[in-house]
Amino acid sequence: MTERSPDGREVVVRVRIAVDGGEEIHTLYVWLRSDLELARGAEVCAVATDPTRMGALEVIDIVLTQATSLSALALAVASWRQSRSRPEPVTITRPDGGTLTIGDPRQVDAEVIRAFLADDATGPGEGPRQVG
Repeated sequence: MTERSPDGREVVVRVRIAVDGGEEIHTLYVWLRSDLELARGAEVCAVATDPTRMGALEVIDIVLTQATSLSALALAVASWRQSRSRPEPVTITRPDGGTLTIGDPRQVDAEVIRAFLADDATGPGEGPRQVG
């Protein structure tokens, strides 16, 4: 059975993003929600994983419903990181448990992120990776 998003579209891949710096996750969330290219094929949701921190945004869940959205998400995350004066590390987690932690924004471009995300869309990926 094919997984469907809340609006009925077929799910290509689910991604979870976390940012080490407290308020930075909120700025990334706003950045992703305002990206028109990403909005065409993705649902971006804020998630609070700690019930003791009511209303605190801790991670971003993204449901991609078009394969082309992989590139849009990769470009959006890379652009956001490059826009920050001192970006905090970002960790992207695929459903298969594969993670990509991005440190230095000068060493990571959208293609590295897109390739990592595409691993999940095409089959089993690898374990934790760290770049930058």
